[in-house]
Amino acid sequence: MPETAIFTAVFNALGFLPAITASMLVGGGSFAKGRQPVPAPPFVFGAFALGFFSLGPYLAVRNYLPQAAGDEGEEMSTLEKVLTSKALAVPLLALSAFVVFSLVSALTGRPFNHPRSIGVVRSISPTKFASLYSTSSLFLVPKRGCLDVPNRLEMHSHRTNWQKMKGSNIKPTPPTPLPSNPPPFQDPEAISAFGELFWSSKLAHISTMDLCVLSTVIIDPIREDMRRRGVEPELAKVALFSVPLVGPAAWMLVRPPVE
Repeated sequence: MPETAIFTAVFNALGFLPAITASMLVGGGSFAKGRQPVPAPPFVFGAFALGFFSLGPYLAVRNYLPQAAGDEGEEMSTLEKVLTSKALAVPLLALSAFVVFSLVSALTGRPFNHPRSIGVVRSISPTKFASLYSTSSLFLVPKRGCLDVPNRLEMHSHRTNWQKMKGSNIKPTPPTPLPSNPPPFQDPEAISAFGELFWSSKLAHISTMDLCVLSTVIIDPIREDMRRRGVEPELAKVALFSVPLVGPAAWMLVRPPVE
């Protein structure tokens, strides 16, 4: 199966997104015996291999628990303590930011060339930077006219011939139209390659859909976790912390203790 940068980012995201989802479901003894109709750990660990196919049944039958069972330290199991720890939230947020950056780089044609590269400038190739410069609304000079001296001379030659042929019977040849440039913030080749892979590979198709579903179903557990921790789930807060990957990971890091 051919590999694309977009699918690589999608596949990497599925490696840790189940851990973020599980972290939203715990807290205040949510996994404690008797609080849920079925034990959660098998479904949580199965999600790392099966994604929503494993986590979905648990989400369908679990009890909604907006309040903690009591003292969090006494009620929480070892698994819950690990999933709610700040020590886990930091690497998950870093991984989320890296995957989102890789995905944006793949979509815009600005590859992350070296793991030590820092900043957006080093990720922009010279060709793409020239395309961004020439298609910006701040510059009204065509791309080939402002970046390529021979083409400027060619355009001047066309203009001169046009003036000389005025009044004659010879039909002047208009200048060759400049090729249209793709939008500066997308890479049509990368998107087209991923589209072909999406429709031709079952793994790419299912993985992409699984990522979309997991990024959607996590919204309700985030709202529940906010109430459990004494935070009013306002629309703006829920929308901010529901941004795929980085939003839930950021909530893991900044959320207060269970009340």
